[in-house]
Amino acid sequence: MKKLLTSVLLSATVLGAGLAVSSNANAAILPDGAKTNATVSFKAGDGTKPIDPVDPTDPTKPPTDPGTGNPGNLAIVYATQNVDFGENLAIPTKTTTIKSTKMVSLEVADVRGNNAGWALSVKADEFKSGSDVLKGAKIMIDKSDDVSVPDSAAETKIPVSTPIADASTASVALSAAKGTGSGMTIDNLAAGKIKLVVPNGSAAAQAYSSTMNWTLSDTPA
Repeated sequence: MKKLLTSVLLSATVLGAGLAVSSNANAAILPDGAKTNATVSFKAGDGTKPIDPVDPTDPTKPPTDPGTGNPGNLAIVYATQNVDFGENLAIPTKTTTIKSTKMVSLEVADVRGNNAGWALSVKADEFKSGSDVLKGAKIMIDKSDDVSVPDSAAETKIPVSTPIADASTASVALSAAKGTGSGMTIDNLAAGKIKLVVPNGSAAAQAYSSTMNWTLSDTPA
């Protein structure tokens, strides 16, 4: 009896579906419809707390290195902490260009909500070993090939990377024109994109270090 009931119910369901298809095929749209309004609103970030950075190569995950901790609704939220140009290199006998050995990543978060744009600049200090200066050395930065706005719409305009010939003076590396740069922007400078140029006769047999200082302006370059 139980098997028979199941069979009857299944047959009724199939028959009902067939009738529905047949009825809809000849249906006419009535002239009087109805509307449902959909709304959403957003607010600017409060600017008092840091915005969480993301992993530069997988934005669905948090970064393995800490972010900058910078507060504000427009901020540099992540910057690679170290860039290496090598160890125990031969002292140059001519002007030599040395490429960075690792990727350097930067993240700018903009939750102001005004689409005003912004500019990211960099200025590198002199390379020093104590009081000894690596005279004439300069950092060059190539145009980045990997600037992205994760999970954005296909037509979203991406901030523009600019090559820097000499970072010893403050120079714009990444600029978001008005109407762009909202949300999270990631710039991954691949290994070799940052270069150290060392003139002949300037290096001694010692280790030198410098600091690349990144600053953010609230208007485009």
